[in-house]
Amino acid sequence: MTFTHVFFDKKVYGDETVKMASNTLYILNDQKIPFEKASQFGQRFFFHRNYVDRTPAFITSHFGKEFSQAAFQLTKGDSWYGPIASKYGQHLVRVAKSDKSRLPNLEEVAGQVLEHLQRIKQRDQKQQSLDQMIDKYQVENNTQFPAGESAFNDQQTAQINQQKEQQANAQ
Repeated sequence: MTFTHVFFDKKVYGDETVKMASNTLYILNDQKIPFEKASQFGQRFFFHRNYVDRTPAFITSHFGKEFSQAAFQLTKGDSWYGPIASKYGQHLVRVAKSDKSRLPNLEEVAGQVLEHLQRIKQRDQKQQSLDQMIDKYQVENNTQFPAGESAFNDQQTAQINQQKEQQANAQ
């Protein structure tokens, strides 16, 4: 689906959001405002103004499920539709292209499928090479401390414990 929309933020307009959108819908249809002039109305949306060849899942991720379902019921034409509610506010929508969802033929997506398969093979080959390199090595810890010493000596340990006690007492 390809469409543009005019957005009205409910955080800005509050209870007047639907009224503002409805008044603007009248203007858009009365003046036959085209797709490319939509940016002259409403507010900037959080994501995009125009959505080109987008899937229901993509539209849902930007607007919410209810908006997406309503938008995909609209038909291409010269009319603006709405207001349609989203999780952000109200929208007026003009559809430029509305294709029914379908599974593409293999010929249509063969290049994309091949590229994806090649990326999977490259990733697997890199992982296999990395695993082989890792198998060649063994990590050993040969750190030795002189007798009676450790990474922290007794004096450092006592200081740490004293600081913890002071913090606990301060609370």
